Amino acid sequence: MNRREWSVAALLGAAFSFYVVFDQYGLLGWAQSALGVDVWGMAPLLGCLVVCGALSAVAASRAIVALRPGFAAQIKLIATAQLAEGIVGLLCLAADSRAELLWPLAALGVVQGVHIVLILGLLNSATRPARLGWSAGVAAGIAYLLANLLTAVFPDDPRGLCLAACVLSLVVGLLAALAVEQSLPQVELRELNREPGGRSLIAVLLLVVVLDSALWQVLTSLGGGVALGPQSPRELWLLNGLLHLAAAIVGGLLWPLLGSRRLAALGGLLIGLSAALVAWSPDNAPLWGVLLLQSASVGIYSVALYAAWSELGLRAVGPGIALVGFVGSPLGVGLGMLLGRFPRLGLWLLALCAICVGLGFLIRPTSRSTDR
Repeated sequence: MNRREWSVAALLGAAFSFYVVFDQYGLLGWAQSALGVDVWGMAPLLGCLVVCGALSAVAASRAIVALRPGFAAQIKLIATAQLAEGIVGLLCLAADSRAELLWPLAALGVVQGVHIVLILGLLNSATRPARLGWSAGVAAGIAYLLANLLTAVFPDDPRGLCLAACVLSLVVGLLAALAVEQSLPQVELRELNREPGGRSLIAVLLLVVVLDSALWQVLTSLGGGVALGPQSPRELWLLNGLLHLAAAIVGGLLWPLLGSRRLAALGGLLIGLSAALVAWSPDNAPLWGVLLLQSASVGIYSVALYAAWSELGLRAVGPGIALVGFVGSPLGVGLGMLLGRFPRLGLWLLALCAICVGLGFLIRPTSRSTDR
């Protein structure tokens, strides 16, 4: 990887770490403690964030295809979006009621939709094909390592966690903006053309994201014995981050051999094994085994998610992220809340579905072009 590829991978890692820390880990806990709003009270607000994010992702993808901004211009836009995320995140934390939180969350959805489309498109178009898997692995490793490091510092302080994510976003955005002011090399961006087999790739990514989000929700409902939580030791959060980093690097090395679709399917298979491990003995399941399987699954399928757009095409980034990210993740959380009412049965159902998805897409025959 050259300096340009390292920079783009780091920006992608920072973008996703903000999403994981602020949106998934900290926001709901802060709303419950500061505003007294429970999960169902936050549902309409989070729905607004999802809709705004999905629509802005689709619009951003179309704009990039039409305008075709160069490398330096895209870095400027990414830096602006990173700064805007930090600012809007701080506005969310300044809200004193659910009504005041609506508009900052809507703005956050718009900014995140544009940001993710920009950085994923740039990763796939500015990275050499031979280094794309490795770059995606580095980006995924950075994202989850940062997320777990911040959570280790603020394990039971959702406001502090959200503030840390905002500060990190502002610092990264400022550094990226300053870097643009220096002389940037002329970069020839690759054309990203859609290859056959795109529908099956989107399908497996969507299914894996839904199943992973559902599993995390069910495990969280079972308590700290099988999932990390506010009372977990800091050392476990740090270990979890290192496991994600290692899994993402392995996923990056496997990507040239398996391609995005089979790599995502492998992640799904590991999700199924993790669910089965807990379902077999919910009270005595080894936490280290669950962490290992979960970290491996998330790290591996994240590489597939980041690198998939080299074969799906730039035009598909917006609609794909809208469906897989902004719709798939909340859909999985809702499914997990439903299955959490019957945890053991829900875990067995998730295990069966994930193993079937993993094996089905792993052994499904494809041509050479659609497999990579």
